[in-house]
Amino acid sequence: MLTSCTEKAIFSVADSFLTNYFEMNYEEASLYCDSPIQLTLQTAAQDAAELDSLLLEKVQVASSQTRYELQQVDRKSEAGKAIISYEVYPAGSDMAVAKRMVMEKSDSKWLIKELD
Repeated sequence: MLTSCTEKAIFSVADSFLTNYFEMNYEEASLYCDSPIQLTLQTAAQDAAELDSLLLEKVQVASSQTRYELQQVDRKSEAGKAIISYEVYPAGSDMAVAKRMVMEKSDSKWLIKELD
């Protein structure tokens, strides 16, 4: 359950990032990240562009069928940071994989600093 405007903003960033990431819209997803993760996403976009078109289509379908559920925000464990727990359900699977991301506020904007 969300308890504050700040947590709603954090969940909004996480949701926007994950939606774009699993749609393989890496350029848009990178808007929610700090520089090191932006570089990783640029590399992913370049790698995707080099795939055979049939293979790329299969990867895009599998990625778009991947689901996720945001679980909770922990703003108490690390000062100035938010740890977001979420679950990913790979395409065709009902088994969740537990994941987390760490966000930090930069220029009044929450950015993803770390992905597990």
